[in-house]
Amino acid sequence: MNAKEKIEKLTNAWYGFDLFSSIVSFVFVSGIGIFSAIFSALGLAVSLLITWWIGRNLQRKSGLQRTVLLVFSTLFMLLGMLSIGQSLWAAEWSLSLFGYVAWSSIGVYMYAKSINVLTDKEVRAHFA
Repeated sequence: MNAKEKIEKLTNAWYGFDLFSSIVSFVFVSGIGIFSAIFSALGLAVSLLITWWIGRNLQRKSGLQRTVLLVFSTLFMLLGMLSIGQSLWAAEWSLSLFGYVAWSSIGVYMYAKSINVLTDKEVRAHFA
């Protein structure tokens, strides 16, 4: 698999995470209602637009975009791990806590996957 295919696969994974996060937000956080549906749809549209823009810039060999993503992916991965640890340590166990930890864990996985792809040898050569 070449660098462009790896970047495209990562972008598609982020599209899936955007959709998953929007559904989780709509059903479990906002509650099911007309205004929450509208705001969830707008949030999903913005997330998909940002993901598309970042993926397009990576396909076009934007070294600045890659560097910024590496910094923020590392930062957000570490913050996500701290958030999970703090939630498990300080909160009482409940089903909603389990859901939050599961969703946060998937987010941490996505950031780790981004770091893994963006530091891959072929992908680095794509930006050289």
